[in-house]
Parts: sequence; C-alpha cells; structure tokens
Amino acid sequence: MNKIMQKITSWVKSPRFIWVIVGTFIVESFWIAISGRYPMAFDEDFHLGIIRIYAHHLSPFFAHQPSNANSFGAVARDPSYLYHYLMSFPYRLTTYLTSSTTTQILILRFIDIVLFSLGLWLFNKVLRKTNAPVSWVNLSLLFFILIPVVPQLAAQINYDNLFIPLVALSLLLTINIREEMHRKDILNLKLTFSLLVLCLLTSLVKYAFLPIFLAILVYLLLDIVIKHKWDISSVITFLIWSIKNTRKRFIVAGIFLVIASGGLFFERYGINFIRYHTPIPACDRVLSIPECSSYGPWERDYLYKQYKGTVNPNQIRFTADWFYGLFERSFFAVNGPQSNFATDPALPIIAITAALSGIVGVILFIYFRKTIVLSTKHMIFLLSVSIAYAAALWYQNYTDFLKVGQPVAINGRYVFPILLPILLAIALGYRELFKSHFQLRNIILLTYFAIIILEGGGALTFIIRSDASWYWPNDHYITTMNNAVSNIMKPIVLH
Repeated sequence: MNKIMQKITSWVKSPRFIWVIVGTFIVESFWIAISGRYPMAFDEDFHLGIIRIYAHHLSPFFAHQPSNANSFGAVARDPSYLYHYLMSFPYRLTTYLTSSTTTQILILRFIDIVLFSLGLWLFNKVLRKTNAPVSWVNLSLLFFILIPVVPQLAAQINYDNLFIPLVALSLLLTINIREEMHRKDILNLKLTFSLLVLCLLTSLVKYAFLPIFLAILVYLLLDIVIKHKWDISSVITFLIWSIKNTRKRFIVAGIFLVIASGGLFFERYGINFIRYHTPIPACDRVLSIPECSSYGPWERDYLYKQYKGTVNPNQIRFTADWFYGLFERSFFAVNGPQSNFATDPALPIIAITAALSGIVGVILFIYFRKTIVLSTKHMIFLLSVSIAYAAALWYQNYTDFLKVGQPVAINGRYVFPILLPILLAIALGYRELFKSHFQLRNIILLTYFAIIILEGGGALTFIIRSDASWYWPNDHYITTMNNAVSNIMKPIVLH
C-alpha cells in the first residue's frame, strides 16, 4: 500500500502531470461535445448565430443593425464581439468543406475544447509562478477540471472558451513584467506593449474583462511607484531609461499595435459612451422595444420589470443566495433550450464534499494567510484580480436584481476565469494544516479525489443526469454509449 501511495504521490508531484490533466479534460469535453445535441444550455445558439452573421461580413464593424439580428440583441454596438468575429473564419471554411450543420458545429466545438485546454496549460504556468509546490498546483487544476460544468462549457460554442486562456495569458505577462522589472530594474516595453494590446483586445472578447484590466493596470502602476518610494522624478527617470534601452523598432511597432487595438476598443466602448452615455448600453438604448423583444435575455428582464413587486434589498441575504447560485450552477446538469432548459440538481456526494472542503479551505487560508503569502510569490496579485472580478460580477448581479426584482444571470461558469488562483489558495491552506502529517495527508487526498471522481466529477454528472433527449437526435450509437457508462456507474454514484 505504501509503495502505491508513493507512486501516486511522485506522479502528482511531477511537472508532467499537467499533460494528464489536459488529456483527461480533452477526453471528457470531447465526450460531451459529440453527445450533446445542439444547442446546449450556455447560449450556444446565441454564439453560433452571431458567428453566422459575421461570416457574411468581412469587417467586424456594422454601420447599422444587421438584418435578422434582433434575436441577438444590439449586435452592431455589442462590445463583446471579437470571439464571434474570429470564429467566423473557421466557420466560413467549414461551410466550404461540408454542408452538414452537425459537422460544422462539431468542428467549432472541437476548436473551443482546444482553446480551453490552452487556458489550462497557461494557468498552470501562472500558478507555477507562485512557487507553490507543483503537487498542489496540479491538484488545484485537477479539481477544476472535475467541476461538472467546466467540461460542459468547453464542449460547446461559447466565448468563455477564448476568454479563459486570454485571462491566463494577461496574468502571466503581468507577472513576467514585474519579475523582470525587479530583476533588471527596467520596464520591459516589449512585454508591456504586448500586455496592453492583449488587454484591449480581450476586453472585446468579453466586457467582463474590464475589472481585470483595471486591476492589472493599478497593480503595475502601484508596483512601480512603490519600488521608487513614491518619488515621481525617480519614476520618470526609470521610464526614460527603459525607453532608451529598448530598440526603436520595437517601440514603434508597440505604439502602432496599441493605437490599432485602442482604436478597436474605442470604436465600441468609446463610441457607446459618447452616444449612449454608457460603455455597455442595454438593447433598448440602441434599438426599439419591439426590436429588442426578439432578444431573449432582454425580454426576460423587461417582463420581470413589468411585474416586479417589492424587492428585498438586503445585501447579506442576496450574497448568500448569490454564492449558492454560483456553486449549484457549477455542479448541476442542464439541458438546452429544446427542453426549456431542464435542469437536474448536482449529484449529492460530490456537491456536499466540494462545498464542505471549500468552506473549510477558505477558513484555513484565512488562518494561515501570512504563512501562505510569505511562502509564495504573486499570490496577493492573483487573489486581488480574482476579488476585483468577483466584486464586479456581484455588483452587476445585485443591481440587476434590484432593477428586475429577480436574481438573473447568476451562473457558476462566470467565475471560472478567476477560480484557479482561489483554488490554489484553498489548497495551500490544507497544505499548512497537514504540514507535519504527510502520510495522513496523502490518504485523505487520495480518498477525497476518489470521491470527487467517482461521484460525478467531470463529464460523469452529464452522463448520469442526461437521457436520450439530451443527445443528438436519431444517433443510436451516442445514446448507447452514454447509457452503457451510466448503467455501469449508477450503482456506484448516489443520485
């Protein structure tokens, strides 16, 4: 038994374990992608619909609302468009290669799985930058891919699958800039220009990046002025020295790219602010109410407003419901609009185990916070970004709740881009707790992940909770394949 435990421990400690994680994730996401009928629950028809609109338009700009686009909102002024525009090019190619809509959808789904997998690899690099033990980084990533909604999100056409790797890359570039600045006492302008361009463009993939963008800028600016003891003349000298030590062609190229990406940023956010006095205008600020009535999310909120009763503004109660909603909708199973978004609750054992371990882990991190922060690097930065993003998400959900009288758009998948630093912080809390009890720690971890995996981890929740109506219609092989796994696992899984 000890030899088996030692082999598992050495395996998990290996930097190469990331490829096991990514490989496992690809398999479970691929399973859902080839099983789940179109459209799946997370707005897949919305995203493919906009991709199809851009596929008939060479430029990303529209002078007016495209015809037949009202069901997708104010497309011409939506700042979260870059994913759809970029994905329109492989979509155009698939339409030349095949007339099969199913094949076209599957190809786009496979591209999204690759993008999300790239995000895992990049987040591995980000978390490794903290100097946390490799084993705890690996365990954080392993838990992440076993959250049931994670592979389900990756397996469908959705802009989050591009957003997640871009968030990871922006964090990695920020850390690299800071490390080089402290090591060489110079601001690497090539990396800085790259980061600025990346942040401007990522804001056009999903507007939810804006609080992360702001947190990155504040962090780097504070780090520079603190490093120079708040002496502005010293900061200016430092910047001039950095410019002098950068080749002019890199500066010129960097300025050009920043202007180009900044122009794209301004074309949506800036023009929106000038015209509508908000960077992210609601549909009815751009289009008429009858036109917006075709757009599902807007119509839902509009109808809620018409029948809104007394709203309890208690922030504590809303926050408790908010956390529960995020958690429950990370572990549940959900079918697409063809079943009117039928949902099945999370499988009980995995949900209870994850909830309890998460609550205890947060308490442990708070208790050991000084030790954890002092023994790692960049943890304050990563958690600050996660908190800034989560706070912005909470504020948007809360203000929407006050406006429409119902909790709307509270989904676990919205926190996935910033969840991994939080999971690592929780994992390091457990590391401190079991610091002197290695054998007990290994037994508990092995038992814990065995429960998570066997009681609904990853694609298993989808397989257990789904039925033939969730799968591609008239595909006997897909139904048989899922039923076979479900029949094997149901005696083991409490459901």
